[in-house]
Amino acid sequence: MIALFPGSFDPITLGHEDIIFRASKVFDEIIVGVAMNNKKKSMLSFDQRLGLVKSVFDDVKNVSVLGYKGLTINFLGELDVSIIIRGLRSEQDFIYESEISSMNSIMNNNIETIFLPSSDIFKAISSSRVREIYELDGDISKFVSKKTINYMKSLKK
Repeated sequence: MIALFPGSFDPITLGHEDIIFRASKVFDEIIVGVAMNNKKKSMLSFDQRLGLVKSVFDDVKNVSVLGYKGLTINFLGELDVSIIIRGLRSEQDFIYESEISSMNSIMNNNIETIFLPSSDIFKAISSSRVREIYELDGDISKFVSKKTINYMKSLKK
């Protein structure tokens, strides 16, 4: 069984990685969908985000990374995948994600969303907080992998 874990990953955090690795133990394949989101002001370009996520998972057999534009539900149709994985850090995440899940079900009742709670050590991590710390020259090493830090440093050169 194949599942999609969609997101903007600006940048990918240890919380994202944890959800993806945990889901990869349950599903035969996880496709990480890097969304080109025109509404968000990104720190990293779409190509940078896609390259970064690919580099993080390049040695994981059952995880692949693809970029997409538009609605996630349409991307699922292109892939012939019917399962979305979403990580939940808080009650607010559950409310937000369950509303999106309901909308997706209305558009396509064959789509199922599986919620995975964040591991306790990652609950406070969000890409927006990591971006803020990074942009203010703070240490993000407790929130992102070494691969992500090295990639981010390479962009500053």
